[in-house]
Amino acid sequence: FRNLTPKLRSYSLNFLHEIGKTTLETYLMQHHIWLTSNAKTLLTIIPGWPKVNMLVVTFAYFFISRKLYKITLFLRGMLLPDDKNKCIYSMLSIGGVVGTFYAVAYILQMMGHISLSAVAIISIICGFLLYQTVLDITRLDFQEKPENAPRNSNTTPFWNQAKEYTESDTTVARISPPMIGVMVVLILGTLWQGMAMAGAGKIKPLHAGCDAWVNEGKWIPINGCNEVSRGAVYRDDGIVSLATCNPDGGAYVWGW
Repeated sequence: FRNLTPKLRSYSLNFLHEIGKTTLETYLMQHHIWLTSNAKTLLTIIPGWPKVNMLVVTFAYFFISRKLYKITLFLRGMLLPDDKNKCIYSMLSIGGVVGTFYAVAYILQMMGHISLSAVAIISIICGFLLYQTVLDITRLDFQEKPENAPRNSNTTPFWNQAKEYTESDTTVARISPPMIGVMVVLILGTLWQGMAMAGAGKIKPLHAGCDAWVNEGKWIPINGCNEVSRGAVYRDDGIVSLATCNPDGGAYVWGW
């Protein structure tokens, strides 16, 4: 309809324009936030209230996609600035950081010190050094911008200006982000270790009685596209989940 006449083509809806900005993020996030069970069901946050649950999940889905879009733009501007020289320098720095972490991982593997404790210690140390480096570089870039110059900059030497900026950063402001990062690493590491040692996902040998019972099953032919066949295997063998629908038949499922 919009393309019918040149006059109509001169107008556009900003609402659709804003939605179009986040098409990539919504496409990626639909399988991580909105849908579950291999995109077969909707994520359930409020059980028993399907319509309310759909509204809540959909709102969270679009809200997070929008935030992801803004974060992507912010990170792009920070890591790959428009200035060509700074962009090349940033790319080389990123490559150096990634290469350093690969080298540290390789050394740990060669020394046989691959453990959760070693990963946590290395992550904290390297993360703090990376944070301090980024903080110093960004502070220097901030000081060099004319619009950020302090008052009376005409009579204040540059080194005094830098000192003024450095002194304006309190100790709490400089230490808080690394400390928060350390606590996050420790909390996630503790949870990860706990789930790995005693979590539900721990793979253990089957009980002897259960092992013998499981192996007593058999492969049952079924036509997943035929409701009669699906009902028969459900009544006779208790098979509920049928992901295969072959029009020619010939599919087999494990049952007892």
